[in-house]
Amino acid sequence: RGFRPVVCLRRGHCGSPLRTAKFHIIGHAADARLQARMAQAKYPQAPLLGLGISAGTGVLVRMAGEDGADTLFRAGVCICPGYSTDHGHAFSKVWPIVVPYLKR
Repeated sequence: RGFRPVVCLRRGHCGSPLRTAKFHIIGHAADARLQARMAQAKYPQAPLLGLGISAGTGVLVRMAGEDGADTLFRAGVCICPGYSTDHGHAFSKVWPIVVPYLKR
């Protein structure tokens, strides 16, 4: 009781516009951190618990690693983490399109 579910979307997903030149195939920890801070400000009494699924696990783990003891979350759970984005995996069709933009 007392929790409020909040869904954090990556930039450019579900019709949200790309407002900056930043691009990351998995997502930015800074974006998720900002969304978590906004949720915390809106619901200050609700504890923040992180749930990352698939690519979202990378963002959650990165936030925890970067923030350390200052993390916004009381707890975090990672479900079905993606271990590799190398060639031959799910992202192999995306890399030829993405790499030229990342090298700019």
